[in-house]
Amino acid sequence: IEDAVLAARCTSVCWKPGKINSTCVSLCASTPVIKPGHCPDAESLTVFDTVCLDACSQDSSCPQTHKCCRHDCGATCQEAQGLRTVPGLPDIPSNITVMERRRGRVVSIHWLGQEAPGLLYLLEQRQHVGHHFSQDRLGPWMSSHRSSRPSATLKGALKPGRWYEYRVAAVSANGTRGFSEPSQPFTLSIGNFYESGSKGTAILVTARQNVK
Repeated sequence: IEDAVLAARCTSVCWKPGKINSTCVSLCASTPVIKPGHCPDAESLTVFDTVCLDACSQDSSCPQTHKCCRHDCGATCQEAQGLRTVPGLPDIPSNITVMERRRGRVVSIHWLGQEAPGLLYLLEQRQHVGHHFSQDRLGPWMSSHRSSRPSATLKGALKPGRWYEYRVAAVSANGTRGFSEPSQPFTLSIGNFYESGSKGTAILVTARQNVK
């Protein structure tokens, strides 16, 4: 399943203690679903949003929290509105903390969030190469980790000389409110990386909630 949010929702739908039914997950992913929230008002759409093209046929055709929204000249995927007031969706995670352990280049990431049966967290990252951070040079968001706990441990996944940002989404069988705001930029320490007795570097990263 290419859409990580859809895969997580279907995994939650098919969750049972101790196992995941892969047949159930595949069936869920191929079944049309109406995503939570509503389409934006027509007057708020740009000329690009209302292009004369049927870019989607149903909500399941759109990635993450986007919905398939019809307009006078076709249908396009638009970010769902009103997710804050939809009942039954997990809260957006907050207070992301990134801790680097120098030995082995292990990075631990924690955030505020609950643990519940079937609840999953999706961690995404984007990055760029360079000694100095530049927002304009960041690449696209990419899936990094999926966890049933409000934490993740990344072993050998980060490289020196790169800047990273993280964001997290909580996904249940009912869907998701979307991803958190991007974290503060993070980069691995450099220099005597494997020096005996050297201490790890901790960087506190806080993500603000942003729900339309």
